[in-house]
Amino acid sequence: MTKTLTIAFAVTLLDAVTIAHYGPAVWQAWGSIPWSRVALLIVVGTGVFTLADIWSISISSPLLWDRPEQASPVSEGATIASEPLGEAADV
Repeated sequence: MTKTLTIAFAVTLLDAVTIAHYGPAVWQAWGSIPWSRVALLIVVGTGVFTLADIWSISISSPLLWDRPEQASPVSEGATIASEPLGEAADV
């Protein structure tokens, strides 16, 4: 749990420093163009959802570790048929 929380704190801190340092200049340069404003907001939204995912994994990871291992959905005898690249059938 310590490792995942350390990663979450580090990523959050680096994101905050980057946004605080470069954000105003990027917004001033590109924020006046409507389509670029939308693109910047999409990038920021993606970053927010990524941070939320990192934090949710780091907080819920102890719960995942306490679960018993589940059986694999693929049985031991099941294999995926494959052909070597040079012997693929022509279609």
